[in-house]
Amino acid sequence: MTTWTNTGAGVRPRVRDSFDELRRLYDQLGEIWYVDSSKGASGDGKSWQNAFTNLIEGVAATSDRDIIMMAPGDYDEGAVVPITTQITIIGAGNFNQHRTMVYSSSATHDLMTINAHHVTIDGVGFSQLKDTKDAIKVSTTASFHKSLIQNCRFDGYGAGEYGVHTGSTYDSPDIVVENCRFHSWQTAAIYANATRGVFRNNLVVMVAAKKGIHYVPTGGDRGGGFVLDNDIIGVNSTDTGIAMGAVNAGNLTVSGNRVVGCGTANITQFANGQYRGTENYASSTAGGAIIDIDS
Repeated sequence: MTTWTNTGAGVRPRVRDSFDELRRLYDQLGEIWYVDSSKGASGDGKSWQNAFTNLIEGVAATSDRDIIMMAPGDYDEGAVVPITTQITIIGAGNFNQHRTMVYSSSATHDLMTINAHHVTIDGVGFSQLKDTKDAIKVSTTASFHKSLIQNCRFDGYGAGEYGVHTGSTYDSPDIVVENCRFHSWQTAAIYANATRGVFRNNLVVMVAAKKGIHYVPTGGDRGGGFVLDNDIIGVNSTDTGIAMGAVNAGNLTVSGNRVVGCGTANITQFANGQYRGTENYASSTAGGAIIDIDS
C-alpha cells in the first residue's frame, strides 16, 4: 500500500493540511497492479515495465481496494477469472471498442465470476466464443452487493449464453450495469435477478428468438429494480426486447427504453400491479414507426 510520511517541520499550515488530506485519500486505496498481454514474460505486476501478462495473475495478487490497470490487447484466459476481493479493474476500451478484450480460445467456461462486494469493471471487452457460457457471472457462491459494470462491450457470437448474469440462486443487490454494448447472445444479453438492480443506457443487438434484457426476480424480496433508457434491436417477431418475470415484492420500473425489430413482443408485461412503465417506445408492426407503448 502507498504510505505518505509528513513530519510537519517547516511546512505551512494550509500546505500541511492539504498534504494530510492527500495522504488520507491515498491510504484508503490499495496497490495498483498492471497487466499487459504484450509483455514477453510476467513480472511482479507493480509497474507497466514489469506487468503481469494475464488477468488471472493480476486478480490473484489483489487485496481489498486494489486497482488493476489493463493495457490495450487481447487476453486469452485459460480459465475463469475469479474475483473474490473488493477491486476495480480498468481497461482501455469503451462502449464501442474492444481495445482491451478478455476471451478464451480453448476451455469452455464463464470468462469472469464476481464473488465480492463493491467490485467495479470499467472499459473491458468480453468475447465469449463457447456455447452456454457467460461473460460475467455475479454472486455464484453467496449474495454480493454493489457491483458496477460500465463502459464495457460484450460479444456472444450467437454462442455465449448471457453477457451479464446476476445469478439464479443468490441475490446481487444494487448492481449497476450501464453504458455497455451487447451483441448476439444466445439466451439474453442480461439476466437480471437483483434487488434494486439498475440496468441503464445499454445498447443490445439481438439474434433471432432471443431476449434483450430478461428480468427474472426469483426471490421473494427482489423488487425495486430499474430498466431505464436502453436501446434494443431485434431481428424479427420471435425476439423479446425486455422480458419481465413476476415481481414478488416491491416494484419494477421500466422507463425510457427504445425497442425495435421485435414485432409484437417488444416488451412482455405482467399485469400484477408491480410493473411501472412510462415512455417506452417500440417499432410499429404496421409501418416501422416508433410509438409510445405506455401511452
